Amino acid sequence: MAASKLELQCFFYVLSIKVSVLFKLKYEPTRHPVNVAAYCASIINNLGLATAQLMAQTFCLFCSIRLGDQDDIYLVAIAGECWKVRYRTQEHATSSGMLFSEYVAQLQVMKQGVDEKEEEKEKKEEEKEKMT
Repeated sequence: MAASKLELQCFFYVLSIKVSVLFKLKYEPTRHPVNVAAYCASIINNLGLATAQLMAQTFCLFCSIRLGDQDDIYLVAIAGECWKVRYRTQEHATSSGMLFSEYVAQLQVMKQGVDEKEEEKEKKEEEKEKMT
């Protein structure tokens, strides 16, 4: 009887699991580097850019109304075949790095760039309509 209890206790499995992951993909390093140092510098640069963008996105995610109740997240920065994984908690992400106002200013600059592109598209469409 004791053996059957032990067997029953050993049989368990996970029905579901939810893991929050953010990915940032960057271009692979240069295909024709001058030397090994240039190749390594290209990898470090691309992974650094991806990591910095992930940290900004993580901060925004933890400060958002919709996803602000999340406690932790995994970050995966990828540049070609190279990758880097980080684990961040809400406390770490919101207490370190730039101030929230600086992130808001960066987001506004990014949004202005998107808005300008949309305005250019609208102008081109209007010019096409006028020509026809």
